[in-house]
Amino acid sequence: MQKQMRFQERKLDSGMGMAVARRTYLRKIHDEEIGEERWENWGEVAERVAQGNTALLPEKMHEHRESEFALMKKHIANGTMLMAGRHLQHGDSTQPERNMEVFTNCSTASSSFLVFYLLMNGSGVGRAYDDDMCIVNWDFMPHVRTVLSDEHPDFDWQTDESVREAMHKYGEGKNVHWFEVPDSREGWAQAVEKIENMAFTQKHKDDVLVLDFSKVRPKGAPIHGMQDRPASGPKPLMFAINRLSSIKGAGLSQWKQAMFADHYLAECVLVGGARRSARIATKWWKDPEVFDFINIKRGGFLWSANNSVTVDDTFWKQKSDHAKKVLEAVLEASYHDGTGEPGFVNQHKLVQNDEGFDGYTDGKYAESEKFKPLKETEPLLSALAKQAQKKEFHQIPNPCGEITLNMLGGYCVIGDVVPFFAPTLDDAEEAFRAMARALIRVNTMDCLYRREVRRTNRIGVGMTGIHEFAWNAFGYGFRDLIDEEKSKDFWETLSRFKRCSRRRSPNLRQKARCYRSAHQHHYQAIWHRFQTLRPDRRRSLAEHARVPPLGAVPQRRSAD
Repeated sequence: MQKQMRFQERKLDSGMGMAVARRTYLRKIHDEEIGEERWENWGEVAERVAQGNTALLPEKMHEHRESEFALMKKHIANGTMLMAGRHLQHGDSTQPERNMEVFTNCSTASSSFLVFYLLMNGSGVGRAYDDDMCIVNWDFMPHVRTVLSDEHPDFDWQTDESVREAMHKYGEGKNVHWFEVPDSREGWAQAVEKIENMAFTQKHKDDVLVLDFSKVRPKGAPIHGMQDRPASGPKPLMFAINRLSSIKGAGLSQWKQAMFADHYLAECVLVGGARRSARIATKWWKDPEVFDFINIKRGGFLWSANNSVTVDDTFWKQKSDHAKKVLEAVLEASYHDGTGEPGFVNQHKLVQNDEGFDGYTDGKYAESEKFKPLKETEPLLSALAKQAQKKEFHQIPNPCGEITLNMLGGYCVIGDVVPFFAPTLDDAEEAFRAMARALIRVNTMDCLYRREVRRTNRIGVGMTGIHEFAWNAFGYGFRDLIDEEKSKDFWETLSRFKRCSRRRSPNLRQKARCYRSAHQHHYQAIWHRFQTLRPDRRRSLAEHARVPPLGAVPQRRSAD
């Protein structure tokens, strides 16, 4: 390498770097030497994140756990391994007891209560608002009332309905349903699940559902799972549900009902004051009301999602007047509405590997040890799975438009490697291998979509600082990189990193069964999409390096 590098414990940049770190993932710890509280340094972050990730290995693999811990700590502290912010924020010795959702960057969902649950866990969520995937008619939801004990610290006599008042008004008759909302993400999601499933059954249109939020901790109380950041209290969700109730009788199509429901729920999500909701909304170009979807953000409405029209090869061949009108409408909206949206998602180019996919038509594709939908919700989830199974394409991208995921539910678990900071190419390869193993360990955690995770075991190993690495290691600038003959050694090195990320260690493959008996994961993956990104996006001369067509047109970056 031109610049001699060495492993070191790096320091956070002052200014913006430190501000973002304190806002998102740094923790305050008690320093015994100075006798007061202070912020963590980067080395301490590296230690606890490595400790949490390697704690996913069972105790009987303690030798392997110790070696993996040392390796991860070295590369994270050095900056060669950049774990996603989710890992930096939540990673510690309690990781084996936590749910995987808080370690996932992105996900997908097919129902509003699952969208809401994933957003509350800090995961960005994608959803297909195709007509055939929006099967709940919210006009059939019950009359929903949100109530709070008059002894709750957040109770306001001017705006809130007390539990005692509601008991006098609604009582406990046959058509009155009471639900005491638990003080947890799962409890909040279950409140929405109650409403959505009652609407789906179309049996409770004239009933009353009373949601009692008295057990929800007050505003400002610490959230232990969010490093004691302050809670929002019950009011934001109560307000969101009251707005959601306004959908009833509004005369909206079911896909519009779903979009408004998800937007109202997303608006109230601010995870421990640290992470906003990130969403992508897609709709099939042949749906009759696709033009309403194209223009739905005009004037600043439904701002919480990035919108894209899903298209196929037939669309681009422009054989119909409808296709031309859709194209013109998208261009008109994206330019004149000032949103840059909607974009296009080439759904026919999203790699779709159905190996081991049974359609999940039993309705049990979304359940974990921590959150299991109600038994009565299974028909709803089963119906959604049957609708998805009928479709030619059942993959949509994550909110950033980078990854293809099953529209019923899947995760994006990612991490970046920075070979620029590696002293040698061998050290860089070591970081790629360590990152792949670390992310696969995350996939052994309890999660909502464990069936899909077992099936695909997908991970995303990225690379940051490509141009800096090319200059430092090979002396190549941008023009050199697009000259394949001149920079062939650089592209072959990227191919080497790609292969080592994909290749599994025999020893680890044998030991993987021990990672968590509840999941029985293996070091293997079904490659839905695997590519080496090139500046000119053409086929690389590097051995085995292939660039499949990009699935989504780049869009405005979401808050993911």
